[in-house]
Amino acid sequence: MRAGGTFYIRDGHPALYAIDEHADGLQLRYPYFGNGDAQLWDDESTYAGDGKVAHSRTYQWAHPLSEIINSLIGVGLQILRVSEDNTLPWKFAPRMVEVPGGFAWPESERDLLPCTHTIIARKAGT
Repeated sequence: MRAGGTFYIRDGHPALYAIDEHADGLQLRYPYFGNGDAQLWDDESTYAGDGKVAHSRTYQWAHPLSEIINSLIGVGLQILRVSEDNTLPWKFAPRMVEVPGGFAWPESERDLLPCTHTIIARKAGT
């Protein structure tokens, strides 16, 4: 990244990805802290609309929010903003309800778990 360049990410919150999306309530199922092992997923659905993906197998690694932020700091980026939100632009779990701007947990659980995180950082320099 060039000096003065801006890094922006809005993604699913790592805490969200530790939840069992098929449980009747908010229940932990997957590790929040990564141990280096990949989680294998085989799901042909897509969060980008209706339809199915041709190659459904993916491998994903858990990264806590601190690891994400510290990796940005480690490459010399200045963190300008970190925020967390309780809505998602896609339906992560069948129990989620549609709300303005996307999807969220039912009202009684909405403030218990972040769904997304946003980080804005900038490369310092002259």
